[in-house]
Amino acid sequence: MLLSATSSDDPRVILELSDSCGSSSTSITRDSGPAPAYPLKVSVQSLRTIGATLSVALTIVGFVIFFTVFDIDLISFSSVDKNDDQRKDLLDYYNSISGSIANAIEKIIGVVLQAVIAIGMLSFATEITLYDYRRWYSRYTAVIVAAAIGFLITSGLSALNVQIVPGQITLRMTMEDLVTTEATTFATSDGVLAMAWNKSTSELTKGNPVLNTVFRSFILPFDASSDGICTNSEYAFSQPSVSFGYPSRSWHSRAVLDVSGTQQAVQFNLNTDLDELNDESLPFKENVARDLLLDLFRYGWSWEVELINISDSVMADIFYSDDVLAWKFAQNQSAESFSLGELVNLTEDTRDDDNFLQASTRMLRSALKFDDDNTSSTTVNYSTVKYARVPISDTVMFDSITLEIAYPSDLQLLTTNYHCSRNGCWDKSQLDADTKYFKQDVRAYGQCLNKDRTEETRFYRDDDSSVVNNSCVDIANSSMRIFSGGKRIAGDMWKYTPPEGTETPGMVHMTNVREIYSVTMGRLSWQFQDLSTLYGAECTAVTCRGIRAIVNESDTNTTHLLLGEPGIPLHMVKYTPIAYASAGDFWTSLVQVLGPEKFKMTAVLPRMFNHLNDDADKMKLLRGLECSQENEIVIDHALKNHLYTEDSHQTACIAAFHFLFQNAIERQQIEIGNTVASTQEPKLRFIGNDYQMAVRASIPIVSVVLSVLGCTVLLVIGVASVCYRNRSTSRFAELTGPRTVAEAMINDSKFPSWLLHLTLERERGCIVPLDQFQIRNVELVHESKANDAIEVSV
Repeated sequence: MLLSATSSDDPRVILELSDSCGSSSTSITRDSGPAPAYPLKVSVQSLRTIGATLSVALTIVGFVIFFTVFDIDLISFSSVDKNDDQRKDLLDYYNSISGSIANAIEKIIGVVLQAVIAIGMLSFATEITLYDYRRWYSRYTAVIVAAAIGFLITSGLSALNVQIVPGQITLRMTMEDLVTTEATTFATSDGVLAMAWNKSTSELTKGNPVLNTVFRSFILPFDASSDGICTNSEYAFSQPSVSFGYPSRSWHSRAVLDVSGTQQAVQFNLNTDLDELNDESLPFKENVARDLLLDLFRYGWSWEVELINISDSVMADIFYSDDVLAWKFAQNQSAESFSLGELVNLTEDTRDDDNFLQASTRMLRSALKFDDDNTSSTTVNYSTVKYARVPISDTVMFDSITLEIAYPSDLQLLTTNYHCSRNGCWDKSQLDADTKYFKQDVRAYGQCLNKDRTEETRFYRDDDSSVVNNSCVDIANSSMRIFSGGKRIAGDMWKYTPPEGTETPGMVHMTNVREIYSVTMGRLSWQFQDLSTLYGAECTAVTCRGIRAIVNESDTNTTHLLLGEPGIPLHMVKYTPIAYASAGDFWTSLVQVLGPEKFKMTAVLPRMFNHLNDDADKMKLLRGLECSQENEIVIDHALKNHLYTEDSHQTACIAAFHFLFQNAIERQQIEIGNTVASTQEPKLRFIGNDYQMAVRASIPIVSVVLSVLGCTVLLVIGVASVCYRNRSTSRFAELTGPRTVAEAMINDSKFPSWLLHLTLERERGCIVPLDQFQIRNVELVHESKANDAIEVSV
C-alpha cells in the first residue's frame, strides 16, 4: 500500500476501483456537480425486507402475548415444602434462565432492527444520511431512531420475569372444619341504644336488627346504667340480667338473620271472617302446622298456664286421658293408633269442609273463649296468629306458629314521681307477693319420634297405661322444638300532664291499654348434606355430612358456617312425652331473662302507643323528685341492654340459629381461578387445603403494549421502504459520490447488503454488483483547503 500527499488546484475526490467487467480500473470522480461519473444504484430487496420485518414483528408479538394470556407455570410445589430462602434460590435460578433467553432473542432482533432502520433512513432521509453526513443530526438521527424503536420492541422481552404465585388448590375438608373446640368468647360491636320514645326501635319494626333484641347483651358488653337524674326513691331495685344456654362466638356480632325480610308467612287476626281464609295457604306442610299448634298448647301453656285464660274443655281435649283413649280404641276396633290431630278433628279426614286454617282458627277461638260473654273485646280484636317459614340457610329451616293474645289492662293513670322515669313507667301495684309473671324466655327440647318414626303425637293400642299416653321411642336427629315467649304493653293514647310545682305530680293518662302475650312454637329442622361435595373438596374426616349457613350474605368477605353431624347439639336437649305437670323439666333454656323477685312488671313505654299528646315530649324533662329513681335505673338498664322480648318469633329464630350452630366452624370464602373441583359453589379456606405455589413466567401488560407498538412501527418502516423503493433509488443516484460508494462497500450497518442490491453502472451499460469491486486508490481532500490532498494507494 502506498500513502502519498499531493497538492492540487482542482479539489476533488477520486476513487479508483478494480472490477471484473473488462477494465482494469474505474475512476469515480465527484466534481462540483451533483451527479457522479458512474452512478451507484441501490435497490431494496422486497421479499427479504418484508420477510425479515414481518418475522421479527410476529415473533415478538407472539412471544409477549403468549406470556401474558397464558399462565406459564414452570414448576409447582406445595406451600409448606419450601421456606423463604429456598424460594429465593428458585426464583434466582429461573430468572437467570429467562434473562439469558431474552438476551439471546434481543441480539438476533437487533440485527434485523438495525438493518431495517438503515433502509428506512436511506429511503426517507436520503439527504440527511448521504449529503449532510458531516452534520450532527446526520450522525445521531439513525442512532436515536433505532434506540427508540428498539426500546419499544424489547420492552416485553426485558420485562419477562419469573415469580412465585398461588397455583392450584386442592380443597380438603378435615374434622377441624366441621366441629369447633373453641372456648366461650365475647364479641363486640357498635349498636344503637333502644330508646323508649322511638317507634322504629320496637322489635315489631320490619328488618329489626339483632342488636335490638334480647341478644344485645350477648353480643355487646353490658352497658352500665348511670346514676340518673331522678331522686325520688322508695326502695332499691336490683338490676335485671340475661343468661344464655350456649357459648358466645365471634360470628354472632356479624351474623345477619333477616327474619321479616326472608320469611314466607300468612298472618291474620283471629276475628277474621273464616271465608276469607278459604284462599290462604300455609308456607309449609299442613301436618307440621298441625303438630306445632297442638304442641303450642301442650307445651306452652303447661309452662305458664296461670297467666292465660285458656278454655278447660280445649285443654282437656288436647291432654287425652287413658280412659278416653281406651274408649276411642273400643269404638274403633281396627285402629292400631290415633294421632292427636285425628282426636281433635284437625286432620283432613276428620274435620268438616273447612281447610286447616279455618279449622285451626275455630279451635283457637274456642281456646280463647271468643264466644264467652265475659271475654273482652280487646282479646277478640287484637289477638293474631301467624304461620311462618324462615330459611336460616339452604340446609336449615325454621317453621313456626306465633300466637299473640291481647288482654285488657286496668292501667289508666300513673304518677311520674312514683311510677315513671323520663323514658317510661312501671305499675308498682303489680309487685304483690303472689303476682305471677310471664317469663320472656326461649327454650328447646328434643323432638320425639314415635314407633312409626314420625314426629306427630300418636297413641298406640298396645301402649301400657300411663299418664303420658303416647309413644316416644327415640329422638329425631334432624329437628327440634323451640318455644319462645314475649310480652309488651300497648295502647291507643298516651297523654302526659306536666307537674305543677311540688304539690301536683306529673300524670300519664292512657286509653285502651292492653297486655299482649306473644308465644311462638317452632320446628327447627335441618337436612344433612355432604359438605365436601358441595364445596368441591376431598373429605379426609370420617364423615363430612353436615349443615351450613352464611354469616352475612351482604358482606364481600363472605364467611360460611360449617357444622358436621357430630356437632349438632342434640345432647343438650331432652326428649320425653309431655305430662300434665312439670313440663319445664324437659326444656333446655336457651335465653332466660333474670331479675329480682320484684322484677315482675312489664315496662310501659310511650313508643308502644298509637298517639302521643302535644305535651308528651315534656316528660323527657323530668328531674329530681318529679320522677322515680328506681324506675329510672331499672328501665334505663333494661332499655340499654334490651333485657326484654316483644316479638317472640324473631327471638325464637335467632336463638335457634345460635343454638344449632354453636359448634360450627367459620370458613372464609376464597377467590381462586384454578382448583381441582369444577363446581359453582364457593371455595373455602379449609384447614386441610393443599395450596400449590407456581413459579410463573409473565410479562406486564404495559410492556406488551410497548412491544406491539414498536413492532408496528418497525413493520410500517419496512413496508414503506419497499413501497417507495423506486423514489428512493432515483434520489439516491443523484446524491451518490465517491464517499458514498466507499461507505457502501465498507459500512454494512448503514448499507445492509443482505437487504439491499448495490450495483455500479459502467459507461458501456455494464452493470456490475458493487461487491465485485475493490478499492485501490483513495484521494482525501482537505475540507477547507482544496489544494491540500492525500492519496492512499495500494
